[in-house]
Amino acid sequence: MKKPIIGITAHMPQNDPVFQLNPLYAKQITAAGGYPVILAGETVLPPFLDGLLLSGGCDILPQYYHEEPHPLCAYTDPKRDSIEFALCRMALRQKLPVLGICRGMQVMAVCCGGSLYQDIRLQNTAALQHMQNAPRHCATHRVFLRPHSRLYRLLGSEALVNSFHHQSVKDCGDAFFASAFASDGVIEAIEHRTHPFAIGVQWHPEAMRQYLQQNIFLAFLQAAACFHRYKEDTSWKN
Repeated sequence: MKKPIIGITAHMPQNDPVFQLNPLYAKQITAAGGYPVILAGETVLPPFLDGLLLSGGCDILPQYYHEEPHPLCAYTDPKRDSIEFALCRMALRQKLPVLGICRGMQVMAVCCGGSLYQDIRLQNTAALQHMQNAPRHCATHRVFLRPHSRLYRLLGSEALVNSFHHQSVKDCGDAFFASAFASDGVIEAIEHRTHPFAIGVQWHPEAMRQYLQQNIFLAFLQAAACFHRYKEDTSWKN
């Protein structure tokens, strides 16, 4: 069988034709049995895709969730926002498997009517350290998984995660529910209520194979393979 093709969004520096993406995303997709392709600014999903990975990156422009910018809001990229919001909405509408990582999870929540804390300290002044000073592959805090969620089945009741974010989901919208939390109450994962596979995680599993995080990518690729078979069956019938 042909390997599922996964589109990965990338950082797009202003006035720079070179797209930037941490190679760990592509390595994890490959290790899980997929074929990664970088989406270089496409505003429409290529028809050959079997899954969409929304990668990490900068803050989301607060106007997308109807707020004025707070002084603690960091760098934003309106062009990347508009592209990723369009791709995410298309993917959810088409039932294309979606995995959002860090910023990607926040894009998923906001594009479905959710909102963000522009800085975690606005949610909880006694919050954990969510922008860790340890190496990327190191886990620095626990998350607690909601029973009966897909992530609970993949990771168990608790998981050790890394952390590289200063914003967090405030409201994940009607389409999603929160499926993981840190001990300080920060939402660490969301899952779509009706979509076959649409999961967002606030941590970076692409850097943490030693903590069972590869299970997330394996489940994502399994969903992408099912989507690919569905496309082939539908094409044959037509």
